[in-house]
Amino acid sequence: MGRSRFWGAVLAALALGVVLTGAWMAATLPPKAWLPLAGVGLAWMAWAVRSERHQPTGLLRFSGAAGQGAAWHWARNGADEGLALQAVEAAVDLQNRMLLRLKGAAGAPAWVWVERASAPADWLALRRAVASDRLG
Repeated sequence: MGRSRFWGAVLAALALGVVLTGAWMAATLPPKAWLPLAGVGLAWMAWAVRSERHQPTGLLRFSGAAGQGAAWHWARNGADEGLALQAVEAAVDLQNRMLLRLKGAAGAPAWVWVERASAPADWLALRRAVASDRLG
């Protein structure tokens, strides 16, 4: 799994909305009314750029069958055995892309966008594994 073009496009569209809103406010409102909001908008845009550039990449593997010792593993860049995950859940399923929540043993969950275009041959297997793990 690599960087998601979809997530990048969503962030770019939102950033464009922030810029256009800022331009409208600068043209119609006094500076003391729009400057604080512009600061918030710039901070959000900085977060969005960082978020897009630091998307997790790696290999997500599912072994076994639901209810029979099934296990998920996440390996950064597919280099090692990987980190065992407690659960992988589809938070958003748009048929050709999914937002997955990777839940490890400790710490906050990782959120990963996966897209059919990055591995078309494996896409249906991934969708089945996510769905079967949820049901099992």
